[in-house]
Amino acid sequence: MTSKTRLIIGYIILGMGLVGFIIAAVVGSFYTGSIALLISLILWLIVLNVGAIDGMCGVIGSVLIFFGVIISVAVFLSVGVHLNIFGSQEINLEGVFKSLLLLFLFIMAGFVFVFFNNLEKKVEALKREIDKLNIQ
Repeated sequence: MTSKTRLIIGYIILGMGLVGFIIAAVVGSFYTGSIALLISLILWLIVLNVGAIDGMCGVIGSVLIFFGVIISVAVFLSVGVHLNIFGSQEINLEGVFKSLLLLFLFIMAGFVFVFFNNLEKKVEALKREIDKLNIQ
């Protein structure tokens, strides 16, 4: 398979996970939706690593941050908000903490990949400058 085919397969996997999350969210099962997102994210990372596609650090970081936001909102809606006896909603601090912790972990992992993407670009520019100096 070519790298383009692996990219397309990876995006199809991500899309299927997002569709699974939306279907589960409409039904009201946010945990099932989160599981669908996490499985699709893991499979996507496996497809990218097996394919050894270069230059995907920025995309991986962006997808991790995006899916982290979706998963943390799902955890907040399923654990952080409860209906009380009068029909109004109460915020559970433990659920808020869990969702913010998940959001933090996904954002930090995403920023690591974005940092590596920027580092790759700087190293390539540095290599070009060194090659220019060696030629002269």
